[in-house]
Amino acid sequence: MKAFLTSILFVLSLILPGICSADNVSYKVDVIPAQLLKRANAVVRNSHYEVRIVSASEVHVIKKYAITVLNDKGADYGKVSEYESSFIRLKSIKGRLYDKDGIELDEVRKKDIKRTAPYSFGSISDVYYNTYDFGYGGYPYTCEYEIETVRNMTFYLPAWEPKEGYDCAVESADVAVIYPQGFPLRYHSFHIPVPPEKFSGDGENKLTAYIKDAPATLHPGEFAKRDGTHLPEMMFAIEQFELTGKEGSMATWNDIGKFVYELNAGRDILPDDVKVAVHLMADTCKTKAAKVNVLYDYLKKNTRYVSIQLGIGGWQTFDAKFVAEKGYGDCKALSNYMKALLKEVGITSYQALVSAGSNGHKNMIAEMPCTVFNHAILCVPGDKDSMWVECTSKSLPAGYLSSFTDERNVLLLTNSGGYVVRTPGNADTINILSRTANIVVAKEEMKGKVSEHYSGYEWENEHYINDAARSDIGSYLNSKFSNGMFSVQEYSIVNNVAGSIPYLDESMNITGEGSITESGTHLFIAPYIFSNTLTTPPSKELFRGSFEIHHSYTISDTLTYQLEGVYAMDNYERSDKELPFAVYKFSATLQQGNMLQVIYSYSQKKGTYPEDQCANYIKLYKEIVTDFNNRLVLSRKD
Repeated sequence: MKAFLTSILFVLSLILPGICSADNVSYKVDVIPAQLLKRANAVVRNSHYEVRIVSASEVHVIKKYAITVLNDKGADYGKVSEYESSFIRLKSIKGRLYDKDGIELDEVRKKDIKRTAPYSFGSISDVYYNTYDFGYGGYPYTCEYEIETVRNMTFYLPAWEPKEGYDCAVESADVAVIYPQGFPLRYHSFHIPVPPEKFSGDGENKLTAYIKDAPATLHPGEFAKRDGTHLPEMMFAIEQFELTGKEGSMATWNDIGKFVYELNAGRDILPDDVKVAVHLMADTCKTKAAKVNVLYDYLKKNTRYVSIQLGIGGWQTFDAKFVAEKGYGDCKALSNYMKALLKEVGITSYQALVSAGSNGHKNMIAEMPCTVFNHAILCVPGDKDSMWVECTSKSLPAGYLSSFTDERNVLLLTNSGGYVVRTPGNADTINILSRTANIVVAKEEMKGKVSEHYSGYEWENEHYINDAARSDIGSYLNSKFSNGMFSVQEYSIVNNVAGSIPYLDESMNITGEGSITESGTHLFIAPYIFSNTLTTPPSKELFRGSFEIHHSYTISDTLTYQLEGVYAMDNYERSDKELPFAVYKFSATLQQGNMLQVIYSYSQKKGTYPEDQCANYIKLYKEIVTDFNNRLVLSRKD
C-alpha cells in the first residue's frame, strides 16, 4: 500500500509540478511570517549568492533566489535585468513563476529574454541588458530565478546585496565566496548581524555569511548619516587583480591609484593647432586662476559629455587628440583633456576618481581599498587651496564642485600612486536663498515686485530654469506663489559668478488678489506669499537615533506691504530661536501705520546631532509652518 501511494505521488509530481515539491510548498504566501509583511512590497523567500574566483582572469557568479511580489508597488522585484559587456558574459537565466499557493504557472523562455542596449543617445558602450518579466498581475506571486555570469577580470568584484530595497523583506539569504589559497581576499560588511565564517580545504578558501528574518524598513530619509549604506551589504576585493591582461595590486589605495595612472599615462598629447589656440588664450593671463578659467571656458565651448563604457575604455581614457578632433568624451577623457590644456601652459593638475552622487560618501573605506568609483574630476593644486574642476558640466564655474562630488574622499592620481584627499564643501555663508517682495495693496488688485537670489547649493536647484522654454518658465515662476494668489507679468533671469561661486538673480512683476480680507475695521492678512514646501512636520521615525544635516544654508524672506489707510497691529508677532542645528527668526512690524514688514529667516547648520535634538527639530519645524500660515490682524485707525 505504501509503495502504491508513493507511486501515485510520484506521478502527480510530474503532472502537477509545484504541488508535491517540498521546496515549492515554502512559496505559499500565507506561511510568510507576519513581521516580514509590515511595510513590505516584496519578500525574498530564499537566496543564495555564490562568487567563485577561479583565477585572476575568471570569476563565476551564481544567483539563486525566490522572491514573492506582494503588490504592484513591488512589481520590479519580480523582473530580471542582467548586463553583459566585454568583461561580463551572461551564461544562463532560468526561472519559474508560482501563484500565491505555490503552484507553478510558468517558466522562463529563452526567446522571451530581451537583450537591449542601455542607452540609445549620448553613449558609446558595449554594455547590453538582458531583461525578463513574467508580466503576471495576479498578486501576490513568487518568482524563482537562477542566473549565472562569468567575468574575465578581477579588477572589481560584485557586492552581495541581499535586500535590494527598503520595502523588501528577507526570510533567508546567504553568500559564499570561494577563492584559491594564495589569493588574499578582503571584505567589508554593512548591517550583517552575524559575523562571516571562513573555511579552508583542498586548495581553496571559502567565506560565508547570511541574514535571516530581516524586515522591510523605512527609507532613511534626508537625515540619515552618510557614513555607509543603510541596507545589508558586503563588498569584496582581492589584492592582486587582472584587467584585460594587465596586472595590478589593490593592497593599498596608493596601489590602485598607481595602476589607473599608469593605465592612462602618455594620453595627454594635444594636436599642434590646439596648442597654438591654448597659448593665444592663456599667455596674456596674469594669474594661474585666470588661465584655468579661460581654458575651462574653452573646454566647455568645444566639447560635450558622452558616456563611454567600452571595454577597458571604462577605465582607460580616450586620449587628448581624440577629444580635440571629435569634440566629445566621458568624464575621464574630458578631465584628461583639461589636464593636457593646463599642462601646455605650465600648470600641473591631477585627475581624481570619485564615488559621485548623494550616496557617494559610503564607498571609500580606509581599510577596504577597492574600485568603487563612478566619476572623474580634476584638481589644480595651489599655494594655499586647490582649485577643483568638474569637466563634464556646461554650467559650473571653475573652482566650484556641486553636491554631486563635494565633501567626500577621492583618490588623487599621481605618478607616485594614489592619494586619498577630501573635496571641499561650501562655507555656511554661500548656500543662500534670499527673497524680497514689495507689494502695493489696492482694493481692485495688488501689484508687486519680487527679487530672488540663489547661490551655491540653492543655485544648483534653480539654474536649469534658463534652459526651459519661455512658456514653461512662466508656469514655473507662477508656481512659486502660494495657492495661485499671484501671477507673474514680467520677469528677468540672470546667471552669474562671484569668484568661483555661481548665483542666479530673478526679478518679477506680479499681480493678484493675495490673501487679505476685511471685517468691519479689521484687516486680516496672511503675509507669506511663497509656496511653502514645509507642509507636514517630519516624522520622528525618519531620525532613528542621532541624525545628520548634510549642508548648511540660509533662507531669508522679507515682505513689505504698502496698505491703503492707517492701521495698528493687534497681534504683534516675533520669534527668535537659536538651537545647535539652526537659527530661526520671524518678525512682523507696522511702520507709520501703513507699511507692514514681515521677515522670515532660517539658517541651518550642517553636522551630526544627538537623538535628544530630534524633538527640538520637529518642534521648530512645526513653529515655522505655523508662522507661514498665520494671519496677522490689523485695526483701522483713520
